[in-house]
Amino acid sequence: MGYLDLAGYRDELLASGASEAVLSEFDGVLQRRGDFDGNQILDSADIDELLTRFGDDDWFSDLDGSGIVDLADVEALVATIFLTRMGDADLDGSVSQSDLDAVLLNWGSTGLGWAAGSLDGDGTVGQADLNAVLLNWGAGEPPVVDFANIPEPATAVLLVVGIFARARRHRDGA
Repeated sequence: MGYLDLAGYRDELLASGASEAVLSEFDGVLQRRGDFDGNQILDSADIDELLTRFGDDDWFSDLDGSGIVDLADVEALVATIFLTRMGDADLDGSVSQSDLDAVLLNWGSTGLGWAAGSLDGDGTVGQADLNAVLLNWGAGEPPVVDFANIPEPATAVLLVVGIFARARRHRDGA
């Protein structure tokens, strides 16, 4: 099951063939379960609120059932309620360039939250946050790549040689 909390039961519902109505209702319960700031909107502010509870023994905030709120609970929230991976700063469902940009743009800054790239709960954007992005790079929906328009390596080399030859000829006045 993974987690001792309610969130860990989604996989079991799927495996048992639960109907779409049951899954939809269950997802609604999970969304309410993950609304830590109480504003009825599931977003990065809920992760930020959970991060402020590190070290507490509050059963409501202890999503993994370990008895204490820590990074494992954030991982549980991100994986089972947001349905994404650590490193997904913008919570769009994939760990990609925009997440890396958030970390790099705010590198060394303090007092920032999840959406700004502080992913490990220490409030500072640094190496651990970059590691979270890199470790999960590409997780989620893959980017759309048009493989038909990517030249094979030999063609690419010829193209580059041709560009340089043309530039040289243009420079030499030909």
